[in-house]
Amino acid sequence: MVKTFDGDIRNLNGVTFEMHPAGCCEFGCSSCCANAMMIGMTGGSIICCKPQFTMQIDADGKSGKGIDAKLCGCWPMSPLGACCPGVGPLAFVSPFKIEDAGGGATKWVGNGQICAGGCCPCMVNTGDYGINNDKQDGSAPDKYHDMFPVSPFWPPCMNGMCCGKGKPAFRMMQKGVGPPKVMER
Repeated sequence: MVKTFDGDIRNLNGVTFEMHPAGCCEFGCSSCCANAMMIGMTGGSIICCKPQFTMQIDADGKSGKGIDAKLCGCWPMSPLGACCPGVGPLAFVSPFKIEDAGGGATKWVGNGQICAGGCCPCMVNTGDYGINNDKQDGSAPDKYHDMFPVSPFWPPCMNGMCCGKGKPAFRMMQKGVGPPKVMER
């Protein structure tokens, strides 16, 4: 079920999002790198079926995580790639804290390990972020949610170390909405 952001991030609790890379040449090297990395991590399935995860927002609205990440809607996703089933300690999770971004918007900021069991201390999403507001909640093709990779999990060609600084690499859409309709914001 599609939900709209109503000023409270907790409204998006339980919503499943699909992950769409930015257009291959949209932001130069960083966009191409994002597409290539996702093709590798998903075994190419991203071309026809976008990876998905479900938002789990804590009751206090101050933190949460992306859980139940899947490839092709059924294969449990792991940060180690498509050949490794993402079950138990190797499941992909995305912990985050929630900050006030002003103007009725919230900002989620990655703050932990992305392997559920904590077995890969170098695989963290620390600093990755996105802004939620009534225009960026993934509830319609023109309301896509931008995700900005800045953590050490992403290669330098995506996380702003050599290019892509301040540019989104991914757009999140609520499951069933379809692909983002990209336009200038």
